[in-house]
Amino acid sequence: MLKTNEQFLEMVERFRLYVESGKLDKEELGYKRNLVESLGASLSGSALDTPRFAAEFSETFRRLSAPIINLTFRNDYDDFKKNLDQVAPERLKSLFEELFDERINLATRFNKHPNRNRLDYLLRWVKQK
Repeated sequence: MLKTNEQFLEMVERFRLYVESGKLDKEELGYKRNLVESLGASLSGSALDTPRFAAEFSETFRRLSAPIINLTFRNDYDDFKKNLDQVAPERLKSLFEELFDERINLATRFNKHPNRNRLDYLLRWVKQK
């Protein structure tokens, strides 16, 4: 804990030097790349084709909770996780297959779902069908 203004200013200066060194950008890029690669692998065509897709995606999603929360909001993560637990595995697979069907224009894929701006709302919608 910082006890003096001098300590605070020293910390600010160390952070400034860290940012200027380029290390922050490099580490943040690696952090985001790892998240995208891990989630991407769990949503690949071969992953979608496995009988354990939903369970494995859920595992990956939970394992990556810290970076997901860090890049979004804890409430978004919690909402998505809650809905993920309630969606039937075959329906979850179907949702992602529809979203990743490259034969259909991307805007069309997203616009067909209500509340399409957030995936947790998509999962709520899927749950109701």
